[in-house]
Amino acid sequence: MRPSILLVLFDDLRTMNSSALPLQMPRLDAIAREGTTYTLAVANYPVCAPSRTMLLTGRLLPHWYEARTVEALSGKTLPHYFRESGYSTYSAGKVFDGLLGGSWTAALPFDERRTKCRDARSERRNEPVCAPVVGTVDEHSSKWLSQRLRSHKTGPFLAALGLRRPHTPWEYAQRHYEEKPLPPSPNFPHDAPRVSWSDNFGRVAKRRGNKGKCPTPHTVLAPRLARRFRAAYAAACTTADAYLGRVLDAAERPNLIVAVTADHGMHLGDH
Repeated sequence: MRPSILLVLFDDLRTMNSSALPLQMPRLDAIAREGTTYTLAVANYPVCAPSRTMLLTGRLLPHWYEARTVEALSGKTLPHYFRESGYSTYSAGKVFDGLLGGSWTAALPFDERRTKCRDARSERRNEPVCAPVVGTVDEHSSKWLSQRLRSHKTGPFLAALGLRRPHTPWEYAQRHYEEKPLPPSPNFPHDAPRVSWSDNFGRVAKRRGNKGKCPTPHTVLAPRLARRFRAAYAAACTTADAYLGRVLDAAERPNLIVAVTADHGMHLGDH
């Protein structure tokens, strides 16, 4: 009997084995206890689209964004392989990012318009914090995939859940918000390669009062913003974990393999 597979991709989720910012994610912790964790796993690139493209094609792609590269790989992705092997393939949320897509029996692509932020432009602008919400942008995709998995009766499946959070804007339930300490290592390592520095978060900080400046490898995030961002990020992680649990419950069956990862992490003022 061939196994069914649930692949979960968080967006911007930090490593779970770091004491710099402990995260409360009970459903993810349970998966880690029951399975295998890879403590030395790294992202190929600290930005969403190239990291996901390389992960879901199994290729190292220095020029992933070129149209000819995307065209050459359009039929050689992970879901293509599983579907050609007789699997039903389902996708919900942000799985691929950019021009490359998959091969799905049924799919619900990520839709930024479903953000629960008061200003829908916050998703597009990467605004850091939304007002506390009851549900998040991941509510619809997790519900849709849960329904699909409950109705799946015969044959193996590959189901991919792309959770948008904890990518900004940080939507979270108020009960998950609590103050977090300042980072213990705010300085970018002198011997770290520049490719490991991403300015995506820097632009967010600049927009939210970091004296109008974008942090660089030679500066640090203002302490007030660091505390606020780290608390909101951690709350968004806990809220996203609840949606993971919803889909896990729907997918549960004998011979199920669960794989959880992220496209890359986020500094949040520490290194």
